[in-house]
Amino acid sequence: MDKELGNLLNLSVYDKEVDSKHFDILNDLLEDPTLTAYKLQKNRSSRYPRYSTVQRDLIKLYDAFKLIEIAKEDYKPIEKGKGKVAKPYRLSLNGIFYIIIHNKNKHIYDRVVLPLIKNYGSSILFTYFLYPYISKETLLEIEKLDIKDGIIYEPVFFYLQNICNTIIKSLKSLDSLFYSVDENGFILDWIFMWPRESNKYDLSFDDYELKKFLKTNFKWDWIDNATITPNFNENIIYIKDNSKSSDATSSKNDNIRIVIDERENTAVLKQNREILKKFVITHNRHAPVEDLYLSIDIKTSETETEYLTKYIVDKCKDLHKNLLLDIISQIDTSYKSYDLLLKDENFNKMIEEMDNGIKIKVQV
Repeated sequence: MDKELGNLLNLSVYDKEVDSKHFDILNDLLEDPTLTAYKLQKNRSSRYPRYSTVQRDLIKLYDAFKLIEIAKEDYKPIEKGKGKVAKPYRLSLNGIFYIIIHNKNKHIYDRVVLPLIKNYGSSILFTYFLYPYISKETLLEIEKLDIKDGIIYEPVFFYLQNICNTIIKSLKSLDSLFYSVDENGFILDWIFMWPRESNKYDLSFDDYELKKFLKTNFKWDWIDNATITPNFNENIIYIKDNSKSSDATSSKNDNIRIVIDERENTAVLKQNREILKKFVITHNRHAPVEDLYLSIDIKTSETETEYLTKYIVDKCKDLHKNLLLDIISQIDTSYKSYDLLLKDENFNKMIEEMDNGIKIKVQV
């Protein structure tokens, strides 16, 4: 998964409406992604007769609202006493989301979409969620056509707005997700629960996930009909291949077992003397009231960041379908933009993959 997608987890979009002077600055940054306080004062001299006032508003957008950022990653402030600092600003990812969600250019959507693509086109919002369906080149080329062709920017805008709102809503629901990680931040998959030594009463055992794990990871097709016997006194789970022996502990049955040691915090899958798998033991994972069970888990190759990012992306996975259908319904076949879309490989590929059977035949 694209590492830049992980930046979505750091989003903290200001959820209130800023006043007009701050929103005007955001619009200026939309058009000029290297705006300095000096340039802003020059452009809006009637509002900012004093340099200190424009600096104050920029600092508020930067520090308090976090809607803008320093435009150059390698920017180094000039040392004190050696001249004024011409600090360049641009919209942050928070700012891009904010200006889309709180758009004030009603019915003039190209004034938002086009500057974003031109000046912030490398943002993950566009490279991952827009360009796979309509290329950047097509969107920019349509600007050169007739005014009526600009209608395409309306569904594009509303799609981006939908993506932004969906991502923010998903971020707010992350706390409700139930998962566990190891000390290195890798996701743990739950395999089964095992009663702690202090739990003498509820000695239940569910082997469904354990069987699924053994079949998937060891290709043990026989596990579906195997007998799995938990011995709570010995802290051992015996696994019997019914096609080989009638005795689960017999050496003829390869003596497959899982040995749980609560004091050493270990759980090991063995076949005779060979260790096949070491499990991870976590505590209090499925016990909201009292810690009566050990959770026997396996470490996956997926990090917490990847897991949470995938959750957010999955919430957006079908939103592009409405975008494509809206474009198809609004772009007349007589429009020049229609011909451009027919030549856009990304657009046609997505149309062909949609389940509703709508397809555009490529005409060159």
